[in-house]
Amino acid sequence: MLVTEAFPSKYLKSADLQGRTIRAKISNVLTETIGNDQKLILYFVGKEKGMVCNRTNGMTLAEVWGPETDNWAGADIEIFSMKVPFQGKLTDSLRVRPLAAAPMKPRPASPPAQTPPPQSEYAGVDMDDSDIPF
Repeated sequence: MLVTEAFPSKYLKSADLQGRTIRAKISNVLTETIGNDQKLILYFVGKEKGMVCNRTNGMTLAEVWGPETDNWAGADIEIFSMKVPFQGKLTDSLRVRPLAAAPMKPRPASPPAQTPPPQSEYAGVDMDDSDIPF
């Protein structure tokens, strides 16, 4: 028996890919507690396991679909494994590659704040260039 079978993970790991690149469609993005930390988790259409989304992958997705993770639903991506430096060693890490950009869900527009223009202490005082001290 493989040790990975004895201790299955709820989340996708590099070893699960077995060297392949897979395509997936993001179904939703949630925040979950893992240990003492809150982590962003990507879930995929037709897949059981979610994928912990690290900063690198999050910024990669945000570059294409924006920083609002709710807008990532429906996005097609490729998931692959590559060696990256971690704590002085090269280790396998999951990476994402956005495929064709999916249309983003429009966010409700916030009305612009109506701020009155600042009033100068000289409002209503006639001045010409001779009054400027330089």
